[in-house]
Amino acid sequence: MMRLNSKWFILLSLMLLFSMLGVGQVFADCDDGALAYGDSCEDRFREGDDPRVYSFEGSEGDIVTVTLTWEDDAEGVLLLLGPFVERNQEEFDLNESDDGRRGEAIIEEVELPADGIYGIFVNFTSGDRIDYLLELAGEGGGGGPRGGGGGGISVECPEGGAVENAIAVTISMRAGFNYTVTAVGMDGFNPAIAIGTENGIALCNDDSEDAADYRIDLPTTGRVRGDDSAAQVVFSHNIDSFANINIIIGSGRGETGEFVMILEGLAVTSADGAGDPFILSLTPNLTTASNNTTLYMLGARGLDTQISWVTNFEDLEYFTDNDGNPIFCDDAGNSRSCWGDSESLDGSTVSTSQGDVSGRDTDSMLSFDFTAFADLDFENDGPFSLSFIFGAFSAASTGNYTVVFHFAIGD
Repeated sequence: MMRLNSKWFILLSLMLLFSMLGVGQVFADCDDGALAYGDSCEDRFREGDDPRVYSFEGSEGDIVTVTLTWEDDAEGVLLLLGPFVERNQEEFDLNESDDGRRGEAIIEEVELPADGIYGIFVNFTSGDRIDYLLELAGEGGGGGPRGGGGGGISVECPEGGAVENAIAVTISMRAGFNYTVTAVGMDGFNPAIAIGTENGIALCNDDSEDAADYRIDLPTTGRVRGDDSAAQVVFSHNIDSFANINIIIGSGRGETGEFVMILEGLAVTSADGAGDPFILSLTPNLTTASNNTTLYMLGARGLDTQISWVTNFEDLEYFTDNDGNPIFCDDAGNSRSCWGDSESLDGSTVSTSQGDVSGRDTDSMLSFDFTAFADLDFENDGPFSLSFIFGAFSAASTGNYTVVFHFAIGD
C-alpha cells in the first residue's frame, strides 16, 4: 500500500466505479468501498494501516451526512472530498455518543455542488485496533448536467452557449502553472471545450485562431490539419497546491464525430511518485463510437514515458484484461512492454503552442475499443470512471510531456 501525499488526496474521491458490485445494497462490502445513500459499512482499523477510502455517487443539490462511530478510544480524521467541493473535515478525539459507550464523528448536511463521484476518507491516528461503523445518509435534490445527443455530458458555458454530447477528463493540476488544452476536429467535426474548476464551469471556447494551424500525425489519426473550427483554452488556477480540473470536450450542437485533444504544461517530477493521475469518464457516447479511444504520452528527451490503467489511486494495481494481462504501455510498438495494438511513435508529430513535439521510440500509447461496454446500465449503475497514471517507466526519469487523446463520439 502506498502512503498518501497531497496530490493523491485530491483524487481519492474519484475512485473507480467500473464494476457494478454492491451499489444499493443495505450493507456495503467494505473491501469494495462503493457506498450508496442508506448504506452502512463495518470495518476494522489496525495501527499502521493506510487510510481507508470509500466512494459514492452524488448529484448536485443532494444533502449528505456521513457518520463514523467506534467502540474504543481514538483520534483521527474524517474527510468528505469530491468534484468542486470544499474539503469538509472533522477531526475527532473520543467524543461520547448519547449512550456514553462509543465515539462519534459527523459531517452533517453538506450540500453537494456537482454531479460526480465523492470520496469519504477515514484515518485513525491512535489506537491499536479499532472496530468502526461508517454510515452514509443522503437526500436527492439535484439534476446535474443534462444528457446530450449520443449519451455524453452536456454543460452550459458562463457567457452563453453550451458544450453538448461531450467527454470528460479530470486531472490533478498544480497551482501557478499555465496549461493549454486544444481540440482539433477531424472530417468536419467542430469541437468545443469547457474547463471546470471548484466553482463549476469557468471557461469555454468554440473556435480559436491560435489553434487553426495545429498539425497532428499519429498512428490512429494519420495526418490531421487544424482549421478555424479548432478550439483552445489556456488556463491556470490558484485554488490549492493541486486541484481537480475537468476538461470537457464535445460540440456546440451535440454532433458526433472525431477529434484530437492536446494537453500541454505537464511534467513528471521526482516528487510525483507513480505519476500524474487522470480520470476518464466512461460515457455512453464512447461505447457507441465507430473508432477506438487512444491515449498518447510524448515525453521530452530523457523521459521514458509510461501510461498505466489502474484499479484505483490508492494501491495502484494494474487493471487487467480477460487473460489476466496488465494494461500498461511503456514503449509503444513493443509487444513485450506495451499492451494491445500499438505502433512506435518514432516519427510522429504533434503541434503545441511551443512548437512541434516529435515522438520517440520510448513514448507510449494505449488504444481501447469501448463498444463492449455499450450494454452497461449507465442510468442506474453509473457513473463509470477509468483511472490512469501518466508517469515514467520505473519512476526512473523526469521531464516535460504532452498528452494527446484521440476521441470518437458516437450517436
